[in-house]
Amino acid sequence: MRRYGVAVSVDPTEATTDSHDGRRDPLADLLRALSSVDPAEVLTRGAQTVDKLITAADLAVESLNNVNTAAKRLNAILDDVEEPLRHLLPHVSTTLANLSKMSDAASTLNDLAKRLGPLSGFLQPSKPPTAE
Repeated sequence: MRRYGVAVSVDPTEATTDSHDGRRDPLADLLRALSSVDPAEVLTRGAQTVDKLITAADLAVESLNNVNTAAKRLNAILDDVEEPLRHLLPHVSTTLANLSKMSDAASTLNDLAKRLGPLSGFLQPSKPPTAE
């Protein structure tokens, strides 16, 4: 079985055993596994991995630069708009308050006109006297 460019034996009968107690010799297993490693393949894969990491880091730096540029542009726009808005908002507030008062006054006048409407029948315009 090959894993990460290294041939690894999974057959327990291939494991080297110590003659004293019948256990596997881990050092012999390690040396056998390392002897089956192809150094050129390991170096090639390592170089490819480093190249991919460098490319990813470059993309991350480019993305952060783009975000930084956008943030600078947004700050410039806010700097241009913020000061005039600070001067304008009190006037807008006053205008809205005055419009609210005018609306209340119009509503009051409308109610008054509805209540005085029936009285208009009693106030018929008088005819001016005619000379005969």
